[in-house]
Amino acid sequence: MKEFIKIPYGIRKIFLDFDGVLVDSNKFKEIAIEKSIKFYEKDLNIVNKSLEFFNANAGIGRKVKLIKFFNEEKVDLIMKKYTNYCKKYLLQASFTEGSENFIIQIKKKYPEISLYILSGAEKDEIFDFLKRKNFQNKFTDLLCSEKSKFQHL
Repeated sequence: MKEFIKIPYGIRKIFLDFDGVLVDSNKFKEIAIEKSIKFYEKDLNIVNKSLEFFNANAGIGRKVKLIKFFNEEKVDLIMKKYTNYCKKYLLQASFTEGSENFIIQIKKKYPEISLYILSGAEKDEIFDFLKRKNFQNKFTDLLCSEKSKFQHL
């Protein structure tokens, strides 16, 4: 393993984004939310506006974004479909090149540093991915969709 990580003295916490950083899933998720919304909404104007808002506000939880355009019942249906797409994707997904090695090095060389995942995604999806990769114990906490990224920080 090539040693390349030097962390400045005094750093005690590192926050890592999940989608697009640890896993290259951004494009997939854009397609999945579009398919999920279009499955339940036929008005293309609403579809386009909701998709534009959804994709422009990555740090906000899914439900919070959708409730601006749809009633709670439709949001729940869209969320279920989208969550199923995401879970299936994460069953075959891999870490983004270099991120797995980064985590291993940090935990080995700097065990006093706490690692966190900061994401607008659902906690159980991320946990299932980490468990499948045997990385579930490498993170202090998964800070996910129950709050915005800003609120978590």
